[in-house]
Amino acid sequence: MAAVSGDLAGVEVALLLADGRGHVVERWAPARMGLAMDRLGAAAGFVCREEVVGTNSIGAALRTGGASVVLGLEHFADGLTALSNASGAVTDPLTGRVLGVVNMTCSGRVYSAVMPALIGRIVHETQQRLIGDSGETASVLHAAFLRVRRRAKGPIAVLDGRRMFVNSAGALIVDPADRAVLWDWAEPLLGTPSARAGSMIVLASGVQMVRCEAVYDGDATAGAVVWLGTSSAPISVPNPSADPATRWTMLTVSERSIAAHVANGLTNRETASQLFISTHTVDYHLRQIFRKLDLRSRVELARVVADADHLPRT
Repeated sequence: MAAVSGDLAGVEVALLLADGRGHVVERWAPARMGLAMDRLGAAAGFVCREEVVGTNSIGAALRTGGASVVLGLEHFADGLTALSNASGAVTDPLTGRVLGVVNMTCSGRVYSAVMPALIGRIVHETQQRLIGDSGETASVLHAAFLRVRRRAKGPIAVLDGRRMFVNSAGALIVDPADRAVLWDWAEPLLGTPSARAGSMIVLASGVQMVRCEAVYDGDATAGAVVWLGTSSAPISVPNPSADPATRWTMLTVSERSIAAHVANGLTNRETASQLFISTHTVDYHLRQIFRKLDLRSRVELARVVADADHLPRT
């Protein structure tokens, strides 16, 4: 982050680092931008969780464990509506827990699509260092973990005899001490029909239903993918890049109504006023819409809504 802040010298952009609780722990900013951020209280100690300050990109990245962009009037707090920002979460490669959030903030007129890319660079390089610190073969397991995580809604763990990666759902069930128990159960089953049959196993959280399959590094077995709990098998989800009919049917009736209003250029507050609901409700539904359709901007949402307008009504 210090290196990127040097690259931004002279640009009216603030670079912030928040911890896993949403507290800002460090800020890099040129003098004028620093004064503007001080007036908002956006300095070390500032709390960015959404339940405290409403919609903001640090809070959204903290909640989703991914990337987030919030522009101008998309903020809930009036003091933040003159600003635009992009954030990315850094997660522990062994546990899947969010360690912190990297953020870039600027005025709306300065915002550029380059900002999320710079945040992505910081996050990626940090993740690679964390994976490297975990050992050379961790990269094979981590790649398998990312592939499985994209298509699994339930708790999962990807592990070998020394390390373990879990998603957010898995972190609620699997304790780090459970790695040895899971590996002792999974290793003898890899490559056998029994690996895909459900079994019961005792973890620190209690008795869990589990099933597994092998992770390969070339022809060699590098580890195992384990599905846990009631959702012990991966669940297929619609491809967000599919045809408009498929994408539109992923939304609920309420989400479609909000999507249509936002696609017509209304702000979150204007949408809330017209639908007689709270702004927080619009914020929540809009996040679900962007997540389900894998969207990054309101322009992309407008395209989906425009395509849906041409679909036959059912």
